[in-house]
Amino acid sequence: MNLKIPYGESNFKKVMTEGFVYIDKTHYIPKLEQMGSHLFLMRPRRFGKSLMLSMLEYYYDVSHRDAFATLFGKLYIGQHPTPLHNTYQVLFMDFSGIDTDGGHDAILSEFDNNVATWLSKFLDRYAYPQQVRQVILEQASPAAKMREFLTALGEQKFLLLIDEYDHFANTILADDLQLFQKIMGKGGFVRSFYEVLKTATQRGTLDRLFVTGVTPVMLDSMTSGFNIGVNLSLHEDFNEAVGFTEAEVITLLQPLAETCPIALEQLLGDARAWYNGYRFNLKTPQSVYNANMLLYFVKILTANAVNTPSRCWMRTLPRTTAKS
Repeated sequence: MNLKIPYGESNFKKVMTEGFVYIDKTHYIPKLEQMGSHLFLMRPRRFGKSLMLSMLEYYYDVSHRDAFATLFGKLYIGQHPTPLHNTYQVLFMDFSGIDTDGGHDAILSEFDNNVATWLSKFLDRYAYPQQVRQVILEQASPAAKMREFLTALGEQKFLLLIDEYDHFANTILADDLQLFQKIMGKGGFVRSFYEVLKTATQRGTLDRLFVTGVTPVMLDSMTSGFNIGVNLSLHEDFNEAVGFTEAEVITLLQPLAETCPIALEQLLGDARAWYNGYRFNLKTPQSVYNANMLLYFVKILTANAVNTPSRCWMRTLPRTTAKS
């Protein structure tokens, strides 16, 4: 048995080219396109959202067109591509690393630097002139940088992927409600940033948008500042878009059952007890396993099975629970 488990891995290209196990979720791409151009999906932390966004980035990014067959050829979408594959310049942003210590001005500086970093990566990837980058980065606020960025793009349509859009905001909300209201409310720097994005969607430059996070609280707080999208979080058709179904879990556990002196049903029973139980729509009968914790479970079992097959079930269960 030689399962290479992608625990902690969130780069789709690395997973697909370095022999990791990948649970194919690409059949959701056509469904996402049918749901609209501006989409939001909320899920618990460490649930597989970042890997999903990375997959979408490689699927839509025009700069990865030559790698389409290598990355997607064996997956559902490789056999059933949509017309939009590898047709966009893609702006990816991740707001999980923003330090919320230090008060309003320090957080503003962190947010501004984060926006500048992701805009710079985009401009470098698509070889925009250096003077364009300089003008954008000279702008004094995140909203102004984004506004100048959109001006530089002109009529060029782009796709925007935002990971952990609310990571820093949730921390602020837990510590200081007034500060949260200040940065999210009218005139706040976060709301102003998203208002620029809203304008870009109305003008057609920002052609498609997909945002992940943990809760819709930040979106609700901005009210009309960013009321442009469809929230798929509780939609029945997307209950299993991230996380693992039981059938998918069985594909990971079956090789272990064949190696360890443990029946598949016993492995599955413990996995159910520890990692199953998420259901994001009450109408669906299918509950979902926490992807990150399940992968850790399988990774430890796999390592034990390789080293000491007769004892591969010993000391394997992480003493934490993902039930909700």
